[in-house]
Amino acid sequence: MQVRSGKNAIISWSPPTQGNYTSFRIKVLGLSGASSSYNRTFVVNNTFQHSVKELTPGATYQVQAYTVYDNKESVAYTSRNFTTSKSRNKDELRPNKCYY
Repeated sequence: MQVRSGKNAIISWSPPTQGNYTSFRIKVLGLSGASSSYNRTFVVNNTFQHSVKELTPGATYQVQAYTVYDNKESVAYTSRNFTTSKSRNKDELRPNKCYY
C-alpha cells in the first residue's frame, strides 16, 4: 500500500503461490468518520496493483483482496488497514508507505 496523498493510494499485492485464479477482487471500505460510507469494489485483471482515488484525508480504510476463479470469489481473503495523510496544502504530496 502506498498512500500518494490524502486522497489517493496505490494498492499492490503479490499473487498467491498456490491455487488458481483468473482475476482479483479488491474491496476498499471506509472505517472512520466521513469515510465510513466509502465502499468500493474493483475487479483487476493481469496486474498486481490498483490506484484508488477520491479518499478522505486523515481517514482510515480497510482493503480486502480476494482471488477470483471461474467467476467465483474466494472465501478466504487478506486485508490491511491504512490511514490517509491529512493534507496541509493541496499541492503538497507526502507519501506514506506500507506494504503487503
